[in-house]
Amino acid sequence: MALAASLALATAGAVVAQNQEPIQPIVPPQQVNLGQVELGKKLYFDPRLSKSGFISCNSCHNLSMGGTDNIKTSIGDKWQQGPINAPTVLNSSLNLAQFWDGRASDLKAQAGGPIANPMLRT
Repeated sequence: MALAASLALATAGAVVAQNQEPIQPIVPPQQVNLGQVELGKKLYFDPRLSKSGFISCNSCHNLSMGGTDNIKTSIGDKWQQGPINAPTVLNSSLNLAQFWDGRASDLKAQAGGPIANPMLRT
């Protein structure tokens, strides 16, 4: 009986300690809309969204290179050197804010930013 009580207290203590941790385990999504996933994939790799028709999101956020372009500062419209580099897009839906300066609260708010920016709108 004393062993069971000690085990219960230790388990309760571990749960409380886990709840106080600043980093929590990632909770998997409850449901995934496969149609939206496929549409997002098509748009991500589609260069027709760019002004030049040659560059897609993957050009600067290359999934085969960790979701970034791996250069000091990213290249924009007419091959202009940008002021910052492209942050990784891997797990970006879990970020507290988007862009390096946090000006977009989520991916939905972020999505139009590069397209509206004359320097990035390649």
